[in-house]
Amino acid sequence: MSAVSKPLLIEIGTEELPTNSVSVLGKALLEGVCDGLKIRNLSFGKAHWYASPRRLAALIHDVEQVAPEKMTEILGPPVAAARDQNGKWSKAAIGFAKKHGSSPENLTEKDTEKGLRLAFCSTIQGVSIEDSLTNIITESIDALPIEKKMRWGAKRISFARPVHWAVVMYGSTVFHEPILGVTPGNITFGHPVHSPDPILLSNPEEYEELLEAARVIADFEKRKNSIHIQIQAAAKDMNATAVVDEELLCEVTGLCEWPVALSGSFSSEFLSLPGEALILAMKTHQKYFHLLNSEGELLPHFITICNIESKNPEEVIRGNERVIHPRLSDAAFFFDSDMNSSLESKTSSLNQIIFQQRLGTLLHKVNRIDRNARRIAKILGASESEASQSALLCKSDLASQMVLEFPDMQGIAGRHNALNDGVSSSVALAIEQHYWPIYAGSKLPETEIGVCVAIADRIDTLVGIFGAGMHPTGSKDPFALRRASLSILRILIEKAYFLDLRELVDFAIEGFSDDLLDSGTSTAVLKYIIDRLPTYYDENNISVEIFRSVSALGIYCPFDIDLRVKAVAHFSTLPISESLAVANKRVTNILSKVDESDSLIEINEDLFSTEFEVRLAADLKLVKEACLDLILKKDYGAALEQLSMLDGPLADFFENVMVNSEDSTLRANRISLLKSVHEQFLKVADISQLAGK
Repeated sequence: MSAVSKPLLIEIGTEELPTNSVSVLGKALLEGVCDGLKIRNLSFGKAHWYASPRRLAALIHDVEQVAPEKMTEILGPPVAAARDQNGKWSKAAIGFAKKHGSSPENLTEKDTEKGLRLAFCSTIQGVSIEDSLTNIITESIDALPIEKKMRWGAKRISFARPVHWAVVMYGSTVFHEPILGVTPGNITFGHPVHSPDPILLSNPEEYEELLEAARVIADFEKRKNSIHIQIQAAAKDMNATAVVDEELLCEVTGLCEWPVALSGSFSSEFLSLPGEALILAMKTHQKYFHLLNSEGELLPHFITICNIESKNPEEVIRGNERVIHPRLSDAAFFFDSDMNSSLESKTSSLNQIIFQQRLGTLLHKVNRIDRNARRIAKILGASESEASQSALLCKSDLASQMVLEFPDMQGIAGRHNALNDGVSSSVALAIEQHYWPIYAGSKLPETEIGVCVAIADRIDTLVGIFGAGMHPTGSKDPFALRRASLSILRILIEKAYFLDLRELVDFAIEGFSDDLLDSGTSTAVLKYIIDRLPTYYDENNISVEIFRSVSALGIYCPFDIDLRVKAVAHFSTLPISESLAVANKRVTNILSKVDESDSLIEINEDLFSTEFEVRLAADLKLVKEACLDLILKKDYGAALEQLSMLDGPLADFFENVMVNSEDSTLRANRISLLKSVHEQFLKVADISQLAGK
């Protein structure tokens, strides 16, 4: 580090930013500035990001003023070729020196692995923060993940929101190079109501403290924690438990700079509505946190977060109570209207809703889900009639007023409507739970009927969308096929169902009209689903090599794959696994190079010419017999233990037996023995994939 290092502050003051982008942009700004410093070899200390509705900022301590000098060394021709027979510099030496703006006399000699070489050495001066900062800021701003930029005034400059001020300070030095159309200074602004006057900064390190004195908690995480503490305190005062939804907590943190929690109430008459509807009305429209009593029942109270410390909080509370009443009244109206007609009567309306242009309406999709669900129910031994009824009703609430107003009520509204119609609870639950898991890590369908419809729905979507040629990409997945695939895998693995995906996919394909789907749909869908498994196992700390050792077998039953993966994962921790994997790798390599002339034959024990062949064949026979029942029982861990008995015999075989014998008969017999060993391992996994992991 140079002798001089100072703190660096960059702040961009804007109009209110999109709430869901506040923290993302704050982190990205800091990351971009730090990357810019690293690229220029300017060292720095601790770094912190700030973000509120009206500002993005980065504070970086101990930023080096000038990067250290950098020594460079470029190798040239060999020293032996540097001079001619008369001792004069050769063309090669002169040309190399001239290329780098020097003369041969200024070159040095460098001892390398290939002998002495001429070398050109130079010193590159380090860049200064003064010369680099404008470019660093510009690069950082350009790299911000802004979904939709906007312009303002007559300027062609664009950003997430109009920019009103900027601060760029290095120590006490203020930079004035324009940023996003404004000239930076050392003046920031506090809370627009509590402290609207400009704040003069003399040093970057006083930034957070001065803003907090001006009623702005600039630190996003600190502000978020303050809100959480206030919510819990307010709930405690009411002898209640606040449900703090993380997504909502982050959203309100992005809405305020000086959060103040206030509690309010609504009429207890609304508690006759489904709790989910009340919660969604409060969360979606008003950003309220709901409260539960000691029995976990919803209370007619809420907590709201204000961006102002009011002198008359009671009036603020009354205002919020006035606003929530019509919202809940609307929810009550929609719910009552929906209950006046059966869920089944809403099904015909699905014919007016396009699922996908090529694949038809939601009614077409529901009929395909019905067909798939009945098939899955038959395999699982569940009620085919209940699976069919659930499938035919599972999307009907999409035509309800409640779901049109609150999309997150899909499935939930259907369950309430079904129960109101007198439908069995198992069917009603399946209507709701076929959407489960709703997001990564959330709960799975709890009933077999729910499982049948959940898988049937997702398989139909995957087959249809892939068949329509709309394959997802890394950035575009409008039908959430990645999530659908992971959901299927989770359900089958975590609920231990031996369902074969190939059978389900091929059956689903038959449910579409002839020539509607692209050729190769089955292969594409199966590959896409199975390709999600590495992500699933990575989250469970299982390496990709272990997964590949099983996926190499071409199995399409996720639960069977999982049993094998976990068995291999345990096996890989054993001392014997490494040598056995290497031996299997050697077997695989030998078999991959088998010449057609060495046509594999039945193993002939009379052709064994060494005790090592005899021993390997005998032990292989014992292992085969022991593994037969274990593999049928899916006890792959025990099967691998049996297979590990071949470690010693295989090692001795390779040490003492020449596989590629000049005698073609002996060679073919030995290759057949190794092929038999390889095939036995492949009944569990291809552990050669573990070699060199």
